[in-house]
Amino acid sequence: MAPGTRWPLAAVFDRATLETGRPVFVANAAKDPALRELAFFHDHGFQSYAGVPRSDGTVAIMSERPLALSPQDLLLLALHSRALPGEDSAVLEPASGALTRAFLLELTAAELAAGRQTGLLVLRSTRLGDVRRDKGEAVADRLLSQLCVLLRSKTRPTAPVGRLTNDALGVILVDVSLRDAQRAAERLAREVRESSRWPTAAGLAHGEGLAGGAEALADLGLQAAEESRATGARSVPTRLSTGSVPPPVEPPSAGPTADTALAARYQRLALLNRMSLELFSDKPFAAALTGACHTALALTGARSVAVYFADELGSPSLAYRHGDGAFSEETSRAEERSLADEAFAERRLVSRDAAPRHWSAAPLMRITPQAVSVTGAAVFGYDRAPSEDPERDRALVEIARILCNARLIQQTLQQQKIFAEIFEQSADALLIADREGRTQMWNRSAAELFGWSREELVGRDSRSLIPPDRKEESRKLEAELRDSGRLLGFETVRLRKDGSVVPVEIAATALRDDDGVPFGSLIAHRDITNRKELDRMKSEFMALVSHELRTPLTAIRGFAETIFDFWDEITIEQRRHYLRIILDEADRLSKLVTDFLDITRLEGGGIEWESKEILVPEFFGKIAELFKEHPSKAAVVAEVAPDAERLKGDPEQLYRLMVNLVGNALKYSVPGGTVTLGAAPDGDAVTLSVKDQGPGIAPADRERLFTKFFRAGDQVARKTPGTGLGLAICKSIVDAHGGRIWAESEPGKGAVFKARLPREGK
Repeated sequence: MAPGTRWPLAAVFDRATLETGRPVFVANAAKDPALRELAFFHDHGFQSYAGVPRSDGTVAIMSERPLALSPQDLLLLALHSRALPGEDSAVLEPASGALTRAFLLELTAAELAAGRQTGLLVLRSTRLGDVRRDKGEAVADRLLSQLCVLLRSKTRPTAPVGRLTNDALGVILVDVSLRDAQRAAERLAREVRESSRWPTAAGLAHGEGLAGGAEALADLGLQAAEESRATGARSVPTRLSTGSVPPPVEPPSAGPTADTALAARYQRLALLNRMSLELFSDKPFAAALTGACHTALALTGARSVAVYFADELGSPSLAYRHGDGAFSEETSRAEERSLADEAFAERRLVSRDAAPRHWSAAPLMRITPQAVSVTGAAVFGYDRAPSEDPERDRALVEIARILCNARLIQQTLQQQKIFAEIFEQSADALLIADREGRTQMWNRSAAELFGWSREELVGRDSRSLIPPDRKEESRKLEAELRDSGRLLGFETVRLRKDGSVVPVEIAATALRDDDGVPFGSLIAHRDITNRKELDRMKSEFMALVSHELRTPLTAIRGFAETIFDFWDEITIEQRRHYLRIILDEADRLSKLVTDFLDITRLEGGGIEWESKEILVPEFFGKIAELFKEHPSKAAVVAEVAPDAERLKGDPEQLYRLMVNLVGNALKYSVPGGTVTLGAAPDGDAVTLSVKDQGPGIAPADRERLFTKFFRAGDQVARKTPGTGLGLAICKSIVDAHGGRIWAESEPGKGAVFKARLPREGK
């Protein structure tokens, strides 16, 4: 029955006078934390009840079955009813999940008033005060909550657990004699110490002969716990109102029984399982290692633990350490490291007594069919020499095995993440295919190169990228990959999603498992479109340069031979004409060589730049004067806008820039046309421009105009001599000034080349 259920109150409470408007509550012992502590629920075997508080302070109660409750049960039920429905902070502490001190003492008083023999076991965490000071209240409350959960797991449901002080919990032992309470307290304290990494002091108070009530019983329990903390006693001190009571004398035992040995082994297995669950959870490895080491402390009874993993050189490197008190000192750390080195070297369990500390270490061994290697070590410190216990040694071996496997998995996952990141970020288009050729992985570069998204291509046949006319070539490549296991540097073409082809260079590697059996292949496609274009441009350039070099050399040689062979037969005017041709062709050859040298120096930073103020009108006047007698007979005019008369830059290089741009404009202008030099302000820059009346530039060619060796593909460009270096030199000059150069043009309407340069220089 869940809280909030409506009960037929009129039928159930027909003999009771109920005040209208009072709250009705329904309690469920399986869900409500407060009710789980009630003894009468378990004693009487029912799970839920409903009640209506009366105006006189009593509660009308019903359940799903007839009840025979004692007055004491009714008193306990009345106490608990204050917490129902919902969570009452006067009963339960939300932070720790324990009953409040006030409510725990009310329950104790009720038990004492009923005449039951009642004990109060007090467990006090001796380190909780330091944690509260160093880590804060929230961390301390969380640790106390863990201790509360641990106590509930070790006690009967009829034993309520509550908070007595900031660092002490109390457990009510109901209806037990003094000796039974002592035995129960010894067992419970021992199990808590074995299962918790925090030092815990325990003390017992019993109500036998008590006259002072629940507060007096709590004070006795706290005094007994303080005695345990101060003396470090392993047994649980017991206090009555009349004084201390010695621990019970147990009959001699011939040794652990089969049942106790089995229980101890089960407990160790449970802790090892908890350790495994912690390490192989979704937590970050560092956090999981911390939790696992705390469980290892509970499992071994040690006071400190340190885990070392082998670094890249195979030496121990500290991954985690926790030590209490003396185990955090420098001397202890040196002893701990020495034992870790010994475990690495000996490859076996090692121990050492260095009173008052005692040490044990287990190497983390990875055993494969090929080799045995040490991947780390776990070192435990004890405040007393541990007894000879084969089960403890086996537990150390299991702890080492679990840590070794966890480390191996962590490294494997880390390597997988690294591979995945490298795979995804690679500039080459990568795909992984299985043995049947189905695509298993497909990186971002592949999606960009081929146009297929990862979702579209994964699971499809990777051969769909192969053009039909390349199928035979592909079969040969697959055969070579099967035979040699790798394929390097093969140039071919592949299909894009839109049906176009892209030139690629392929490298492939066969993927094999640990037994050497191939299960797939990794194929890298490198886009070589730019390389192919560069090769084409180089070929064209070589043909162009051969022509450009051969033409002046041929003219120079031809006319020089003519003058030499026919000196006496040719007139003076003919000699002057031939010599002028030789000089012109020599100038042409010199300019060609200069262009090659300049582009190399500009790109390599071999030119020293200087910044001077340039008067733009005078600067344009020099350019116009230079081309005044140009064969094209075109006019060169200048238009300088206000606020664009001055700028800073390298005069020599900017002169070279404008000479190249004007020379190109004149080369393509119609005879008798006009080339306009312009200067206009543009914020903190000045834009220089050269406008011609030539045939214009096609849109497809404008993007590549400033690439080395590029020549436009139209008829006019092909008929006009040039190397394709002039505009590349212009771009290098503008870039060096921190500016930008571009062209604006439409076919048939001329072109405007613009260079935006910082007014105050770079």
